[in-house]
Amino acid sequence: MIKEGTRIQPMYSMLKVAVFVLPAAASNTPRQTAENSQADENAQEFSLLCDAFHTATAAPELTPASDTASTIAINIGAINMSIAASTFKADIDHTKDLSDIQEKPVVPKTGNEKSRWEKYYTFWKKCKNAIETSSNKGDYAKWATKKLSKGQFAKLRLYAERAFEFYKAAETTLKIAQAPKIQTLLKNAAFGADNTESTTNYGPGTRADICSGTGSPTQLKAGTSLKLDLLCLCAYDHGDAANGAKICGAGTAAGGAPAITGKETQRRQKTGHL
Repeated sequence: MIKEGTRIQPMYSMLKVAVFVLPAAASNTPRQTAENSQADENAQEFSLLCDAFHTATAAPELTPASDTASTIAINIGAINMSIAASTFKADIDHTKDLSDIQEKPVVPKTGNEKSRWEKYYTFWKKCKNAIETSSNKGDYAKWATKKLSKGQFAKLRLYAERAFEFYKAAETTLKIAQAPKIQTLLKNAAFGADNTESTTNYGPGTRADICSGTGSPTQLKAGTSLKLDLLCLCAYDHGDAANGAKICGAGTAAGGAPAITGKETQRRQKTGHL
């Protein structure tokens, strides 16, 4: 069970699990209902669904900037720029894009150097901004006093280019984590296609149809969303045996059959009442 306060890291591997495993788990849910369970018999299954539902509904959190791969790469690039020739550092304006400085003679207009500037300038700009504005500017200034040989400069340039590749990969991962398609797939896994947390197009008398797979329309069948799977596994007793009486064990009887929303599921996780 995911404890209260546990952070879901926006790792691409986690998102692949959430997006591709959760819908598969939902689609493989048994379509036939069985006799009422014994008290607490479904605790482990419900716990698993809680974890899956929480993963699908929790917005991915970005780690603090100081801990990101992007920031580490920018720090490496800023050190490289600090040691590099002062004229090169002066050529990079941390307040302007490459398109804004085309009139400067130092900006290559043709050949490999033009391609190199187009590839790296945005990264250089971020490195120059770190040199000028970050809390590490004093440390970068110390690096600027280092005297390196031509061979050492060549190695440093190679390291800076590797840092750029590191930076680019990190930025790509963050974009994937924040992509609308990812969020849509997570929402669909939790609530079903075209549904939201507030969707309550089911109620007393419909649980048997939903959980047996005979319901209509299609999105109102077990296996189409984690929300409906939770409903089938653990619905409040409202006096109708066909709709979940005693299926959650002792202490779940209530006067009605409220919808199991994302907030209700998270409330149960926090209080320990599943």
